[in-house]
Amino acid sequence: MYVFQTQHQNYDAVEAENSILRSQVMELTERLKSMKSTLQFIEDFSGMDMDIPEIPDPLRRPLQLPCPLHPIMSSADMLWC
Repeated sequence: MYVFQTQHQNYDAVEAENSILRSQVMELTERLKSMKSTLQFIEDFSGMDMDIPEIPDPLRRPLQLPCPLHPIMSSADMLWC
């Protein structure tokens, strides 16, 4: 029972950290969009050609793992030490 509680607490801690990281990614993505919009306005207004990079694709989609997740099969015997 203690192992399960510890694992659950660890999972909750990691999930909380992931939530913080997700919100930071969203905030930074919005900042990038704003900066790009400002640079686009300056480019249009001044007539100068600016090299405005695209926002990297991983920032525009949810966090994804490089490979698909596969379920891990286990038996009840594996849980007891």
